[in-house]
Amino acid sequence: MDITTRLGHEGDLDAVRDLAAAAYELYVERIGRPPAPMTADYAAAIRAGELWVAEENLAYYPRHGYVETLRGVENGFRRVYFRKSLPRSTA
Repeated sequence: MDITTRLGHEGDLDAVRDLAAAAYELYVERIGRPPAPMTADYAAAIRAGELWVAEENLAYYPRHGYVETLRGVENGFRRVYFRKSLPRSTA
């Protein structure tokens, strides 16, 4: 896949916080408190130029036979949906 990285900016803050919460929420009950990534000061990391984000290049999919079918927001995340027709099996 084509992945690019870039320095995070203020517009990424909510998404980064949401991602950390989603990734670590299962551990809160186990360890009895939110783990460090859930309480990190991501705004300070952005201001200091210490936070990088990865972006998947959506151009990958059309180059590999996928067709975009929908864009929208689901559960607070921006989503892009693709479909790909597969060859029929002759077995």
